[in-house]
Amino acid sequence: MLPSLRSMIEYNFPGLKVVTYDHSDPALKESTNSCRDFAKNHRGVTEEEFVPHKHEGEQSLHSMASLRRK
Repeated sequence: MLPSLRSMIEYNFPGLKVVTYDHSDPALKESTNSCRDFAKNHRGVTEEEFVPHKHEGEQSLHSMASLRRK
C-alpha cells in the first residue's frame, strides 16, 4: 500500500517529493534520526519536544480511541 499512498500524496500536492519506508526498513530509523537532527540544529526544537506528552486533564489519543469503540 505504500506506493499507492505515496502516489496519492504526490498527486494531491504537486511538487512534493514523498519517500515511504516499511516499518521494518532500517532506512526508516536513519531518516527519522536525520529529521530530528535537522529540527534540533536548524529549527530550535528541543529533545523534550520529541517525547509524546499530554497536559494535565487531557486524555491520550489511545484512550479516546478506546472509548469510541465501546
